[in-house]
Amino acid sequence: MNAALPIDWYDAAEQPPLTSDMSWTALPPAEQLLLWSIRHMLVCWPSCGSVRSALHQAYGDEALGVEHLLRCLLTALGAYSARTLKVGDPTCSRLLADENAILFALRMARREPESARAALVQVCGEPRAARLLPLAASLGDVAGCSQTVSSA
Repeated sequence: MNAALPIDWYDAAEQPPLTSDMSWTALPPAEQLLLWSIRHMLVCWPSCGSVRSALHQAYGDEALGVEHLLRCLLTALGAYSARTLKVGDPTCSRLLADENAILFALRMARREPESARAALVQVCGEPRAARLLPLAASLGDVAGCSQTVSSA
């Protein structure tokens, strides 16, 4: 578990909390990179050189903004969560339920804000998490998630 955030690794000995049999590699590229970044950031919180490098390759001058928004989102999710969120370790091949809900919120924040708001509330188990919609929308925009058309 990350000492700074109420976000924990999924225990491989447990049944994984999946929403489907979907592998994270089936996600659109922008969402793959964000999920990879989330998983790695939690390992070396609050800053991770490999994440910064990968984001710079993908986003150029926007990379620091993406990294900052991602760190803000993780901190806010931790602050608003009524429970410990489950995130796969960096080698986990599955897309976990909490990860799926977070990515769904990023993807849908501009197109279907009520659905995104509901996903944030559901993943956190706290109605106040609806306040995170503008942050999710900003990160989704700058990271390119709002342009993807896949659904959760």
